[in-house]
Amino acid sequence: MTLKQSLTPTLEQFNLDSSVYEKFNSEKQELQEIKEKDDEQIGKIENNWFIWLFLFFLYIGTLIICFYFTYLLFWVKPIKNDWLLVLIAYSSLAIFILPTYINEKLHIVKLIRNIFTFGKYKKLIAEKEKIEQQIKFLEETTKNKVKDFEDALYSYYKNQVDSFYSNRLYKKRSGTKEFEDSLEEFNSMIQTISDVNKILLTKSFYLGEYKNYLEKRKLDHNIQSHTIENKDFVHINNFVKKILQSNEKKEVVPPEIKFRNPVKIDWEQISKNNIEIGLRGEEITISNEKNYLTDIGREDLANEICHVSVEQGDGLGYDILSFFPDGRKKFIEVKTTRKSIDTSFYISRNELNFLKENQDNYFICRLSIDDERKTAQFEMNSASDLLNNKEFVPTEYVVKNKQ
Repeated sequence: MTLKQSLTPTLEQFNLDSSVYEKFNSEKQELQEIKEKDDEQIGKIENNWFIWLFLFFLYIGTLIICFYFTYLLFWVKPIKNDWLLVLIAYSSLAIFILPTYINEKLHIVKLIRNIFTFGKYKKLIAEKEKIEQQIKFLEETTKNKVKDFEDALYSYYKNQVDSFYSNRLYKKRSGTKEFEDSLEEFNSMIQTISDVNKILLTKSFYLGEYKNYLEKRKLDHNIQSHTIENKDFVHINNFVKKILQSNEKKEVVPPEIKFRNPVKIDWEQISKNNIEIGLRGEEITISNEKNYLTDIGREDLANEICHVSVEQGDGLGYDILSFFPDGRKKFIEVKTTRKSIDTSFYISRNELNFLKENQDNYFICRLSIDDERKTAQFEMNSASDLLNNKEFVPTEYVVKNKQ
């Protein structure tokens, strides 16, 4: 089935719906979980020290028998069938030394494992191979179903991205409001296409060049995450969110289990470092906000930006009071780290409540500072992005007297 390049490809046009991906991911996940359990049991058997000890003594015993028959053959008066005995002995040794060159079913190591587990090892291997075949069949059949849709989707959105970059950004004068808006819109498009790559089974968009382009401009321009969405990407963005949300595994490892290892911690030094890097991140964010508003001709708003965490103290639910170009207030909470920008971070109950109450104008600015390279990565996340795409895991409890 072919579509005109101007039409947005949809699953319905190919007699499909989102369940084709949801069912594929669900069934594959179930098969993968069974395979992982089989792998775990197979690993326990293959790493069983008792079986390895038995195999070691069996190998040594076979080696001694080989040497003994060789000794009889060459240094003691030969007896009848000596050559046959030596051949049998060395053939047994070859099963240990050269398993690659003989039939796997004759491999003595697998035979011994199967004997010690009363046939369980052989069943697990057979079940694992069966699961792998089922996964392969599931992938092939699903790919055949969605291939035409993904071909059309890939062609359409690749053309959209390339055309937008060529017409709206490439060799265009930066610093203008039009360029800033185009940059934010393009950033939103690339993030959506990155998520599309997680779903597609037969295609993959190459975005390295565009991601490098955006990375170079993240600190020069105040790029907001998903603040401007391209109208042609509304459908695919909704489709991506639905599929990715259906793929999420709801099981969460409690922090008390994940971080139960005993360790000595210098809380005073950690607190000092956190305060220092946190203040630096807030100062960088304020500088970016002021530069952005000044560049678009709103120097009056730039002068009104307030560093509330310093001037008024913590507890308001945000660190910086900035402004949108139209004068509306923008509340910014800054989370700075020396690790990857994708590292998990903490948010207080007060900050979370304020985020939910001010979803239209609340942002969390994520900063990663590399002191050695003297660089910083910058990412601005809106409240709606955080609530839709992030998971909030409770980590503390308040203990009080019962009423």
